[in-house]
Amino acid sequence: MISVKVIDTDDFIEMPATTRLLYYELNIRADDDGFVGSPKKIQNMVGCSEEDYKILLSKKYVIPFESGICAIRHWKIHNYIRTDRYNETIYQLEKSTLTEQLGIYDIPHDIPTVSDKVGKWDTQVRLGKDSIGKSKDSIEKGKEREGKRGAYGALKGKSENKELTANRIRDNYNQVIMLHDKSYPFQMNEVERIFNEFFIAYKKYRGNDHPTISNLQCIDFIRKFPECPDKNGDKVKLIVSIYKPIIELYFQAKFSEDCDYNMSHFMSGSVRTLRYREALRLKGENE
Repeated sequence: MISVKVIDTDDFIEMPATTRLLYYELNIRADDDGFVGSPKKIQNMVGCSEEDYKILLSKKYVIPFESGICAIRHWKIHNYIRTDRYNETIYQLEKSTLTEQLGIYDIPHDIPTVSDKVGKWDTQVRLGKDSIGKSKDSIEKGKEREGKRGAYGALKGKSENKELTANRIRDNYNQVIMLHDKSYPFQMNEVERIFNEFFIAYKKYRGNDHPTISNLQCIDFIRKFPECPDKNGDKVKLIVSIYKPIIELYFQAKFSEDCDYNMSHFMSGSVRTLRYREALRLKGENE
C-alpha cells in the first residue's frame, strides 16, 4: 500500500510525473523492510531517468546506500506487515545504520552516505532545467573533492588527509559499538592501527594509495577484525599485534593475476586465516 499521508502533500505532487511513477515502482518492489536491491534496474525498466532518482534522493523520499541499494524512507507509514507474514530484509548491514521514529527511516547525522555525493542530505531541489544543471555541477564538484581526498587511508603526506581518515574510522568505530556490539574487544586506537598498517603496506608494495573504502565497508571490516573463519566453521580469535605480520605476509603472497590486493580481498574468506597460520609457524621457527 501507499499512504496518502505521503503522496497527497504538495511537496510530492509538485514532482514530475515520471519521478512519482518511479517512487510507486520502488515501493511495489521493496522487501518487507522497505529496501530495494536494484533501484537503477527498476528506473531503466519503467523508462524513468537518472534525474528522477536524484530528485527522490534529494527530497528525502528514498535513502541511498553505497552498496547501490536504497530504502523507502516512509515505508512503515505506507505498510504494516503482520509478524506471521514478515520476512526480514537481507540488507542487514544497511538497515543497521538507520534509525526509525514514527515510521520514518533516518540516517544519524554523523554517518556520511552516498547522498553526500549527490549534494548534501538536506539539499532542497528546485524543479526545472536550471536546477538540474546546478545539481549536475554539484555532483561533479563532489566527485572532484572525492578524487582530491584520495584513498580512504591515504597517510602519505597532507595532514588534512590524515585527519579525514582518522575521523571516518572513529565515526564508523562508534557505529559498530553503538549499533552492533558493545563488548567489541578492540579499542579505537587499535582499529586505527590495523587500518594504518594495511594502507602503509599497500603503498609500500603496490606503489600507490589504497582505493577509497566506503563507510559500509569500513563498518564491516571493523566488525570482522577481532576474528577470522577457521576451516571447520569455527572462529579464530585475533589480537591486534598479529595483524602487522599477517599484512606483510599477505602482500608477499602470490594470488591470481587479477588480484588487486585491496582490503576487501584481505578480509574475505580464509585469506587472513592462512596468513595467520603462516605467521604463527614463522614465529615458532624463530623462537
